[in-house]
Amino acid sequence: MTENECYASLAPFIRDYIYRKGWDRLRPIQIAACDVIMNSDSHLLLSSGTASGKTEAAFLPALTELFNRPSSSVGILYISPLKALINDQFGRIENLLEEANIPVTKWHGDASMAKKNKLIKNPSGVMQTTPESIESLLMNKSGAIYSLFCDLRFIIIDEVHYFMDSPRGLQLQSQLERITRLINANKTADEKLVIPRRIGLSATISDYSGAEEFLSGATGIKTVTPQLNEPSKRVRLMAERFVMRQTVSPKVEQLVDDIDYTKIAEFLVLKTMGKKAIIFCNTRAETEIYCSRCKKYAEDHHLPDVYRIHHGSLSRTIRESAEKQMKSEDSPLVTAATITLELGIDLGSLDRIIQIGTPFSVSSFVQRLGRSGRNETKVPEMIFCIIDEDKNDTVTALDEINWDMLFIIAIVEIYTKEKWVEPISVGRFNFSLLYHQTMSYLCTAGSVTSAKLAEDILTLPPFRFITKEDYKFLLQNLIDIGHIAKDERGRLTVGFKAEPIVDSFQFYSVFETEEEFTVKCKGEIIGSVATLFTPGSTFALAGKAWKVTAVDEKAKVIAVAPLEGSARIFWLAEQPIAFHTKVIRKVREILRKDTGEIDGKDYPYPYLSKSCRERLSQIQNIAKIAELDTKQIIKIGADKYAIFPWVGTRELYTLGYALTAKDEDIKIIPKNNLYAECEFEGSAYELERFIKDILASEINPYKFHIPKEQHDKSDSDPKQTIPKQFQVPGKFNKFIPSALLRKQFAEDFCDVPGLKAECEF
Repeated sequence: MTENECYASLAPFIRDYIYRKGWDRLRPIQIAACDVIMNSDSHLLLSSGTASGKTEAAFLPALTELFNRPSSSVGILYISPLKALINDQFGRIENLLEEANIPVTKWHGDASMAKKNKLIKNPSGVMQTTPESIESLLMNKSGAIYSLFCDLRFIIIDEVHYFMDSPRGLQLQSQLERITRLINANKTADEKLVIPRRIGLSATISDYSGAEEFLSGATGIKTVTPQLNEPSKRVRLMAERFVMRQTVSPKVEQLVDDIDYTKIAEFLVLKTMGKKAIIFCNTRAETEIYCSRCKKYAEDHHLPDVYRIHHGSLSRTIRESAEKQMKSEDSPLVTAATITLELGIDLGSLDRIIQIGTPFSVSSFVQRLGRSGRNETKVPEMIFCIIDEDKNDTVTALDEINWDMLFIIAIVEIYTKEKWVEPISVGRFNFSLLYHQTMSYLCTAGSVTSAKLAEDILTLPPFRFITKEDYKFLLQNLIDIGHIAKDERGRLTVGFKAEPIVDSFQFYSVFETEEEFTVKCKGEIIGSVATLFTPGSTFALAGKAWKVTAVDEKAKVIAVAPLEGSARIFWLAEQPIAFHTKVIRKVREILRKDTGEIDGKDYPYPYLSKSCRERLSQIQNIAKIAELDTKQIIKIGADKYAIFPWVGTRELYTLGYALTAKDEDIKIIPKNNLYAECEFEGSAYELERFIKDILASEINPYKFHIPKEQHDKSDSDPKQTIPKQFQVPGKFNKFIPSALLRKQFAEDFCDVPGLKAECEF
């Protein structure tokens, strides 16, 4: 399809919209999307860089279809991982639809109930929602599903990569299949089934096969990904190093060295002065620290306070205020944020991104970098702040290596040179989600035979690998604990012990949230904290300091008053980073690389500052002296070795568990997600021989021995224990028999095939 053919095929109101907006052309992704939607029956995956026009590419042909052939129900179901993203997209397409008289209805917890009821009475147009709201709809208004979606044409899934590797994505897959079944339940053999076409949007997928399979689900329809020859876009990168005498505690994060943090704050203020920027941090504590320090520096130097904050423990009012200001104001504004601003909320044209420490992954780097330079006249910019801890307690030479610096360089090199992004791994044995969907299904069905329940649940895409035997085992356990009951006919229903769980709005979500206490100042919600502070104590939140005036422990409310100055930051350490083997191998390459003169013209990493280059040279010398360029096992003490298998985090832990399964006296402690410290009474040669023998033999993750310090203390059966911090997360794991959780750990966390294929011992 040519550009002229594409333009001519669009609905008149869309052509008028394009004219009014002054578009000089249709983008390649928009032409390709129109071609697939208008000339095939396939599902569609749109994968291209940020600000490439993916949203319009999805909506323009879909809306044209609704204009040409109006739907008798909701015609387009738009699904987003964030309510904020829904609000953003709502504003972007609302004007486009006014002239065509195609309504758009937001359907989530904060949306108008009157507008929801209006949609139920007269289903039409576009419905924007989240997986949690779909779950509520299936459980509480299942009778309305048919009228809402009986003529549904398109399902648009935004940020599809975000869903794919999480329980929410598997939940969404289940929901879409359940909706499809409900709207086709009474169709005769002669009637055509309604199978809405799915359109996935993403900026960070490099391996399309997984996303295509995710979108196709159980529909039997293939997914097409247009291959676009997008020109390489220039990026501007810089990395600066900061030495800190003491950093944030790994267990309780708190402000411990004001002088060093203030030095970084000065750099942040100067590098964002006069700009719209985001300072990305990996933890909520860091956002609080750097936001408060920037505010303090600005106050001390009589500069305007342009600093905002955005993370998951802040009130919706504070988060939305930051989003609105970033989007609407042209004046300089800087927001310190966690992953909450990593997704594609349109914040306008940002000038620069600051990254504190290493990104979580290559994918995370791409998402964060792509928040800037969205205007075609601007270049995406990112500045890395590399924190170098000045340690006084180093035990081995390896402790003197800044692994975060190496990870940052590795991530940058992999993406800028190869355009590679991590493939998405989808778990096959999510028993927590299986519990959730079983209970949700029973709420919808009322009562059902065990055979019908098994047939309908185990044929949902996320559960196709779960055996009937395992499901029967789970169901019997749920009957035993009162979560499922049998009625007088032997049919299964929701048990009395589960009723308070499924009746709570918190049941709709499948991701875990820690218990927190709401913080209020004069009745206004500031956010939440995980610590129950006592009256008189102080803490920081929303970039400000607060003093506790009263505590209502039963209501879980902490009343506070503003406090002059700074206060300590309290948050438990957040999710550890897990790296792919490709990133680890790149780290090895950097360690062994001869970078030449740090001021030379051919220096391979030109984005590094002089201080960073000097530090990298020092790290490379440390690695050479430690013989990391030639050895994979380094002696670091009496009967203590460092093992470098140069594999990803999952494979590294799998090797560690395999070693302890063979010999329980061996103690393995993974370090920096890259190598493992091992206590072994023998020579390095004997340890290497031992590892090679294990790799050459059959490795059975079901027989892995888990060290006591890693046990999940809630599990009383030592034979079935799994490591708590690396147990595959599950909100409802406490209702799952330990044998099934052990299976999930063995199959979905441990990676024996990857270890055997990648480990070079």
